[in-house]
Amino acid sequence: MPVAVHAIAMAYEPGFEVVADGIEHEEQARYVRKRGAQYAQGWLPSRALPAPGQVHVLREWQPVPDAA
Repeated sequence: MPVAVHAIAMAYEPGFEVVADGIEHEEQARYVRKRGAQYAQGWLPSRALPAPGQVHVLREWQPVPDAA
């Protein structure tokens, strides 16, 4: 995943927040989190949902603890 490391680093230069896309496994989430991505989206956080399902997920959402 060296490309991810460089993409995250480039986003920090102008002060953007980083969203890692395509996260399907805990290992991937830990990897991008450890390298500075603030957010993740993909099948691990939530599978694709219709609009009514998204409302439920947003109401129940809890932040992911920082990776150690």
